[in-house]
Amino acid sequence: MEGAKNFLEMLGRMGIKKAILTNNYKEFVEPQYQALFGDLKGVKIYDRASKPDKKRFEEALKDFNLKPEQVVKIGDTLFKDAPPAINLGVEFMLFSKRDAHLLTEMNNRFKFNKPAEIGFAENHDQLISIFCQSSLANLR
Repeated sequence: MEGAKNFLEMLGRMGIKKAILTNNYKEFVEPQYQALFGDLKGVKIYDRASKPDKKRFEEALKDFNLKPEQVVKIGDTLFKDAPPAINLGVEFMLFSKRDAHLLTEMNNRFKFNKPAEIGFAENHDQLISIFCQSSLANLR
């Protein structure tokens, strides 16, 4: 994921807390994430998240003492990452265009209180642009 390391470093400079929610085991993914993102100091990894189940999302909110409107979830899989975030009222951004055309199907399949509005990014620059327009960036 080109630019992901720079993006995470930018979030750190802004004082934004970071967590990784993955369906895999921490022991398996941690070395991969370190290779991709560098230092994971201060990043909590929630493994075996069973996404799209929202239990690990709720656990992360509690651990960080945050309300859903104070969080932005950035994911790379529309059907696994978006539904739990949206159901909890967390803003969601998709770092991939491959699933963008499935947004209508996802809104129909999952019965959200309101249709999901999602920011799509294909690269680091687009992700920063979308993030800067997010509610989290506006809280700063």
